[in-house]
Amino acid sequence: MIRRLAPSSQQILTLALTLLGVAVAWLLGNFGLSAQFRVALLGVVALVFIFLLASRTSLRLHLWLMLGTLAFGWRTEYVAGVMLDAQQVVAWLLLAHLLIVAAVRRLDAPICGLPLALLTLAAGGLGFLTGLSYGRAPSSMLTELGPLILSVPVIVGLSTLVTDRAAYRQIERGLILVILAISLPGIVEYALVVRSGISGTALVFSQMGFARANFTAWGGTVAGYGLSVLSLLMLSPLLRPGEAQPWRILAGIAFSSGVAAVYLTSHRGALLALIAGLLAFTLLARRGRLLISAATVVAWFLLPESVQRGLEALRDPSLTGLYDSSALGRYSRIEAVWRAIRSQPLLGRGLTSSGWVHADILQLAANLGVPAALALLLAWFYPVPALLRRNRRHWLAARANSEAQTAHLQISALLAAALAALILLATQALIVISALALPVYIVIGLLHARRHIEQNENDQPG
Repeated sequence: MIRRLAPSSQQILTLALTLLGVAVAWLLGNFGLSAQFRVALLGVVALVFIFLLASRTSLRLHLWLMLGTLAFGWRTEYVAGVMLDAQQVVAWLLLAHLLIVAAVRRLDAPICGLPLALLTLAAGGLGFLTGLSYGRAPSSMLTELGPLILSVPVIVGLSTLVTDRAAYRQIERGLILVILAISLPGIVEYALVVRSGISGTALVFSQMGFARANFTAWGGTVAGYGLSVLSLLMLSPLLRPGEAQPWRILAGIAFSSGVAAVYLTSHRGALLALIAGLLAFTLLARRGRLLISAATVVAWFLLPESVQRGLEALRDPSLTGLYDSSALGRYSRIEAVWRAIRSQPLLGRGLTSSGWVHADILQLAANLGVPAALALLLAWFYPVPALLRRNRRHWLAARANSEAQTAHLQISALLAAALAALILLATQALIVISALALPVYIVIGLLHARRHIEQNENDQPG
């Protein structure tokens, strides 16, 4: 009886295509949208139409498209008062595509990450309802909720579709192209403007006179945050044995340009995250400990004085008199959010209650409550202990097994990126903008995917 009530493949496809037709009609009739945003969404609709009619391999193409939206940059549009962007649209369409293929054609592997998805949606829904009880605007809360629940389709998509080492390597290669697409235009722009001596939108001058690249093609200096995390993943294809020479060269260029971009944007959080990640990689991979440590010390003396002052201001806010720093303002916001957490530790004060704290972990605790914030963090990073254990096993076998050496480098780079992501979550405001949150969610999704890969390989006989 239940089988008879289940919709047929043709009915599901007809419903999906009907909904796409409605979306196209709405886009064409909504003249309030900018031309850029309308073209982007129409392109997404056309691609999804193709994906629905294609084979199951189209899911991997859609996954690559989701990763590629990061290179699209920080581009947002307000629809009915709610801020949307290409990252959210493509990611949620990936989840819909995944569910449709699972229902119509059956997947080779089960959908992963659903408990974490339900936890995230429940936490976000709780924050929304709490905010309503305080009389906050629903559109503003939905704008803040969007980048948080973007983690759902990203983590589910990666953990479901990245099922083996070959698929993991494909993601690494896709991210190589994404990093190059973000970093190289900004670096070239910076070099051309500095060489010509013309100040303009390509530069942001600090009080001490250091010219910071603005990455206008991407959308701002904040590109350095995402690159500080993703660049660490490039250490695996750059160093592992047996990697194809063209991809090794591209990985080296991607890593170098990513690090250069972080330096040129000179955001304190990005610099700290990158340095911590590099040191973590040297410890985990047991490579380049002396070289990276020495390079870190030398880099401190090579940093412009303004950047040094900015980093020192994190320890001693009184130094803001010598440097145009936002440290004092951020400290005051952190003190205010601590008071909010102490006043409502269990349920929080709802979405939009704390503004941009520049400390995502504290902002989550203030808005959603301490239990929900801790649950999210533990659920995001819970694969880390298991991967640390597996990484040690791969290291012990690496001398006699090139596959183990490859896995050791991949996991070491992934754990280094996870540490950098955690530092950014603790010190910056990322999950208020999708383009900033997406690199963190990519790393978290790869953590879960890698845990499944290692578990499946461990369960195989022999």
